[in-house]
Amino acid sequence: MKYCKHYLIFLLAGALLLLPVTSHYAYVISWPNFKVLKEKASELVNSETLQNIAPVAVIALGVAGYMYYWLTKKDGNPIRSIVPMNYVWPTLQQFKVYCQFNWNGGGAASCGYHTLLRGMQVVASKNRNQNEMQLKNDLMSVELIENYFGENGRWRQAIIQKKPNDDRHGDWIDDGDLEYLWNNYRNDILNRSINCGFLAIPDFNVLGTSYSLLEPYIKDEVRPFLNQPREMFHIFALGTMYQTGDKSRTEGHWYPLVMHQNTAGKRQYYITDSASEGETNRLEDTNAWKIIDLIEQ
Repeated sequence: MKYCKHYLIFLLAGALLLLPVTSHYAYVISWPNFKVLKEKASELVNSETLQNIAPVAVIALGVAGYMYYWLTKKDGNPIRSIVPMNYVWPTLQQFKVYCQFNWNGGGAASCGYHTLLRGMQVVASKNRNQNEMQLKNDLMSVELIENYFGENGRWRQAIIQKKPNDDRHGDWIDDGDLEYLWNNYRNDILNRSINCGFLAIPDFNVLGTSYSLLEPYIKDEVRPFLNQPREMFHIFALGTMYQTGDKSRTEGHWYPLVMHQNTAGKRQYYITDSASEGETNRLEDTNAWKIIDLIEQ
């Protein structure tokens, strides 16, 4: 019944729009001509063809009206409450990456390193228009894991030196450590000429409050450049530490969301998860879509 209301509204609106036009001709058509038109109209109405197509036409108009209503006014839209007809919906693609729990995967607490590495690999690949199959192969490679956060890896040693009194030996890294590695070691994967920003978000519970860094970051670093003919990237390190209830911030998980805007101003989002070797479906990840929503609204 709720759908019938929308069909009826659509048809009544069409009739009202036609009323001014038909009323004009009502004054200029003489009575003899009107009788002729009436007879022609009666023949048309009684014709078998019109009777066959009329129900289909009514249904088509109703469906078209309701689809327009659904697309433009539907409550609870995940991106925005009112969607222009020319709006291009953002898409989220998940890449499978080498699992951190494999014997040579970096260790059970290496998700922060994986987040930085895999996020930067996606950016580097998209920046040079690399074949996607090659990117998938790179994301499943173990070579860079050993180089950067194996036992003697460059990034791991940098964190150990940064936190000499930490008995975890660089195993677990927090948002400050991620920012430190990004600022000092991004050149290991990404040339600084690539327009790419980075933000680590350890606590999604504070979104919408004055403690959140995400909204100001998007307002200042992302939204001013949206839909412009310039390529840009942003890597978001998504943390679940506070969502697990762990106040020490050493439990939970890091995983990356990458935003890519090409030179035509079109955007695509990418996500990975090193904890499950791609078995966890992140395409409907709540945290990721909170970020996408803030960017696209």
